[in-house]
Amino acid sequence: MVIDFALWAGPYCRGYAWEWLRARADAGGAVMTSQREMASIWGWSRPAVQRFLKDCCRKGLADPPADPRGATITIRTSTQKPAAPMLLDLPDPPEAKPTRKRAPSVPKEDIAAALGFYAQLADARGLSQIILPISAQREAKLKAILRDHGVDRWHKCLQQAYLSPHLYGVNTDGFRAGFDFFIVRRNFDKTLEGGFIPAAARDAKGAGSVASSVAADVLGRR
Repeated sequence: MVIDFALWAGPYCRGYAWEWLRARADAGGAVMTSQREMASIWGWSRPAVQRFLKDCCRKGLADPPADPRGATITIRTSTQKPAAPMLLDLPDPPEAKPTRKRAPSVPKEDIAAALGFYAQLADARGLSQIILPISAQREAKLKAILRDHGVDRWHKCLQQAYLSPHLYGVNTDGFRAGFDFFIVRRNFDKTLEGGFIPAAARDAKGAGSVASSVAADVLGRR
């Protein structure tokens, strides 16, 4: 049967697209074309053409091109595949949706402990208290820190804050750190590393361990 493709109006169906490839193939099954040409003639989008060609390869009706950028497609025109058009008219397989890895959950007890440690620091150094329950945005930031560092390092960070006068008003502009300050990652990291503790206090022999012990007593020990 000879098909006059020029008489076809509207987008091709999958079976008709297969017959178009067969009509263009040489004796070895090679078809000199391009995805752009097929999309234009068939009335398809480029992604639809790509899915069709992948389907042909998956169903054993064509061979993957040696060069993905090349314009030669090799189809298998053997009569052993009489049901090819019917197979190709099946719906496209559903595209796999990327799955997001769910972040590990943070125990409610750790969140409660972290909030309790901040409340102790606020009482001890005159910082602003937080009103419970905290907002979803604040909780998300706190969880991100607890997920990466754990409640022990959060506790350590607040101990370092207790030893940092700059964070509780001993500065030129009267700045006092609040809960929102510590749930910002860069502030948390700098505080944890002792970045706000005066250099003289860090360098004083034996003073650091004594001060840390006092901070641990005030904020509770883990």
